[in-house]
Amino acid sequence: MSPHRDAPVRDDFDGAALGPEWNSLRGPVDGLVSPRPGKGGLTVRLSPEPLTSTGTPAFVARRQRHLRLRAAARVRFAATAPTQEAGLVVFKEHDRHATPALTVDTAGTPHVVLTTRENGVATRLAALAVSDSEVVLAVDSDESGYTFRVEDGTWSVLGSIERSYFSTERAGGFTGVHIGLHGIGDGAAEPGEAQVRWFEYTPRPAGHREADQL
Repeated sequence: MSPHRDAPVRDDFDGAALGPEWNSLRGPVDGLVSPRPGKGGLTVRLSPEPLTSTGTPAFVARRQRHLRLRAAARVRFAATAPTQEAGLVVFKEHDRHATPALTVDTAGTPHVVLTTRENGVATRLAALAVSDSEVVLAVDSDESGYTFRVEDGTWSVLGSIERSYFSTERAGGFTGVHIGLHGIGDGAAEPGEAQVRWFEYTPRPAGHREADQL
């Protein structure tokens, strides 16, 4: 799809439908991802379809159109099992993506986890206990790569991945990188749903330092 240059920097999801800059995978997701007209925010209903599947997962994303940017979302999600997660996603292909997401550990403690997927292998890069089931998740992109952060009262860095991780030479494909939202549950527990208060996509000028914004 062609990029929409007038897409809002901040989306509060207060319309009756998502804007045309938002894309899903392999079909419509109206039953899984929906705005809340009059209330604002976006409901993401967890789906047992993972991002690696050939089905239609609970996933919406917009194309990354700038090398330097910050994408962030305020997400509220009270997981009931470690097999449930909801949050951001940086997506290249069904088998190459990175997900900073809210979940719980086996003791039921809320955590934000950062997981990458490459060539059939999922790697957990970070797991950080958080004090609440509502946090701000962010990803910063620049010439060196992607840095993932969470705000839970204060900002913390979850980890970074190099830019070549999503390059066409390494990952293949022709669709480019998309950044958005997802929700996954394996069907063993109640599906659950996440609430996304807002999503921001903010281009950064050359020379900008992310530390200045924390």
